[in-house]
Amino acid sequence: MADQLPIDDEAEPRYEDAIDVEDAGEAEAMMAEEVEAEEEQLEMEEGEEEFHLAEEDLQLDDEDGDEEADEQPGDQIGAAAGFPALLRLFPRRLAWPQQPEPDDVSSAMEAANAPHLITFNRQLPREHAYLGGDLEAPSNVSASTVNSLADSGVIELPCLTCSLGILLPGQLLPVALFRPSDVALVSGMHSGQVGPVAVLHRYRYSSTAELLSCREEVDDNVGLTMIRAKLIGRRRFEALSVRRDIAGRLLAKIRLLPEPKQMSPCSFRRPSPRRSLALSTCPFPSWVADAYDARQLVSAVRTELASCNRSWSEVQAGPDEPTAFANWLLEQLPLPDWLRADLLGCPHPSGCLRRCLRLLRRCTTLRCVRCLNRVADKSAIFCLAAGGSTGAYVNPGGHVHEMMTVAAATGVRPVGRPCTEHSWFPGYAWQILECAQCSRHMGWRFSAQSSDTRPAAFYGLCRSSVQPDLTASLEEERDNPDEAQLAELEAGARVQLRSAGLGAAGPSFADGDDAD
Repeated sequence: MADQLPIDDEAEPRYEDAIDVEDAGEAEAMMAEEVEAEEEQLEMEEGEEEFHLAEEDLQLDDEDGDEEADEQPGDQIGAAAGFPALLRLFPRRLAWPQQPEPDDVSSAMEAANAPHLITFNRQLPREHAYLGGDLEAPSNVSASTVNSLADSGVIELPCLTCSLGILLPGQLLPVALFRPSDVALVSGMHSGQVGPVAVLHRYRYSSTAELLSCREEVDDNVGLTMIRAKLIGRRRFEALSVRRDIAGRLLAKIRLLPEPKQMSPCSFRRPSPRRSLALSTCPFPSWVADAYDARQLVSAVRTELASCNRSWSEVQAGPDEPTAFANWLLEQLPLPDWLRADLLGCPHPSGCLRRCLRLLRRCTTLRCVRCLNRVADKSAIFCLAAGGSTGAYVNPGGHVHEMMTVAAATGVRPVGRPCTEHSWFPGYAWQILECAQCSRHMGWRFSAQSSDTRPAAFYGLCRSSVQPDLTASLEEERDNPDEAQLAELEAGARVQLRSAGLGAAGPSFADGDDAD
């Protein structure tokens, strides 16, 4: 016991001497809470300090990137300038929504299926008010030249080059011309020195054009003369050759295509003794001959159009005369120029109407002509103008667009701010449309500026940017043996009907029908 050290009670004071056991537990808890609060405050201060440092670094990188972007090519701007600088490069695309509001689409589809809800004046698009209200009609029309077109076979006419492509008989063509040769040509038409002209592009089939009204203006800033005019297609022709005269004008040697003679409506009465006798000697039923009846084909096309939506029945779907109806139908369908030219050259409207009817029944959707992206359904095509769903319009630069109005579109995106200047539809603002997949120019989106205007929004698709989707329907027809049998039956019926003499009294079964 002598080896044990003495215990000094004052060197190690105990808690029992100062506080009770219960008070000691509460003190330890308070000390732990104070330590945690100090650690949290320290972490918050460190986080704020790191945030300010990162913000300063981002600003410095942005300034350095802007200086380097001025010196580097376009493909290095992203690496040099950073994301904030890229935002400033494309403010227009990022500032506006890429898809329309659902209410606008439903409003347009509702207007297409219920035409009485459309409050827009359908006569306004055909007036082309954006060209100005001061257009003047020709002061003198060369009657001798106009009359000579009705009888002559091969003639030579001055050429008017236009970005439209193929002009159809009865089609309204607005133009804004700047080239001195074109201005002089239309000015001569206005004064009566020049008669009809031939509208050519690259295909041999087109139609002549006559002047309806025009206005010549002089730009004081540059001293150039331009002319705004409205023309209309008249006679079909086939271009034989083109030459340039000593004055530099283009002259086309054309062959006017004869217009088929329409029979009297009395010849379609049932029963007709001559027709019944001819059909009785034919081994095929009468419905085969009716498949080439131009008036019945007109009725079938109208029924097919009305099945898309009711807006087609509201505009009465074109004229009643078969030849004029066939030309109107070619204007309405979104066909490529080569097919349109081929159909325009059909000797008889029955051949054109039969092929157009088959295309109408096969087509279900419209696709981008470049990437085949789905753009619109056939049921979305509706008539917002009195002349139909498709019309020709000219922009301030003089380029003519053929545009089709649709109530809804997919796979497209609007670009830019809405603009009302030079609007083809008064009361609507337009935005450029491009394909969402390949960025090809597809047309425009039109939005109403007044809440009382219906439809609230719609789309205008360029005919040159879309094509009908016929792949699925062609495969179905190929797999259907009845379609092939019907085609063979019709081919044999044409031979039998010609031999029976029905071709002289009934519709002309032209060779152009064999292409079906």
